[in-house]
Amino acid sequence: MIKISVIKKLKLIPVLKERKRYVSFEMPEAKELAEAQSIIQNSFAKMFGSYGLGCAGLQFLPDWEGCRGIARINNKYLNHLRASFVLGDRFARSLDVSGTVGKARERVFGKAYLIKTNLARRKEGGYKNATITRI
Repeated sequence: MIKISVIKKLKLIPVLKERKRYVSFEMPEAKELAEAQSIIQNSFAKMFGSYGLGCAGLQFLPDWEGCRGIARINNKYLNHLRASFVLGDRFARSLDVSGTVGKARERVFGKAYLIKTNLARRKEGGYKNATITRI
């Protein structure tokens, strides 16, 4: 007789989970997000190498308005990102750091931006649970 046992999927305990921070930045010389992204990633990789870039988990959110954007990074590499802002080829300025995406977007783009994007997402049907935030 063959006995089949179900293996329970183990979850990471909260202490071992990666903590993220959302850094809002301003780069006056960049016209598009792709340009700013390549500049910041290249300066980070130049300073800390590709291993440091991989450990930091640097990602950019698609929100870009004017010359401002939001980057997501591991909390242990926050100061590394700020250093790469200053010591890169072109200057970028860190505006604010937040633990949630919503607060980062609100602080950088304002509440009107949140309402506009939520309404657009709701019309597209992209997010089924999109809520309208009130001013």
